[in-house]
Amino acid sequence: MSYAQKIYAARKKKKISQLELAARAGVQQTDVSNMERGKPVSEAAQKKVMDYLEIGELVTESFKIVHTDSEQYAADIALAFVFGGLFGSVVMYIAL
Repeated sequence: MSYAQKIYAARKKKKISQLELAARAGVQQTDVSNMERGKPVSEAAQKKVMDYLEIGELVTESFKIVHTDSEQYAADIALAFVFGGLFGSVVMYIAL
């Protein structure tokens, strides 16, 4: 189950709306909506919602790529893009 699905299921279990969850967790309703759709939101908003829903810590993925070889760099950009899209991650590229 994805983190978006976990948030949605936990909210439904508590029988509250996105607006109620946002108010109780101290975030914007758009943050809750974005989280339930797997869209990026701030780590602070994620933590507040996850803490309120008591569903544990969210594991965020990030990639730091350092290369001197341009072909490998291009391949890693493509790979990071795929993983970034799958996990809703922030991807950072550093080229030397």
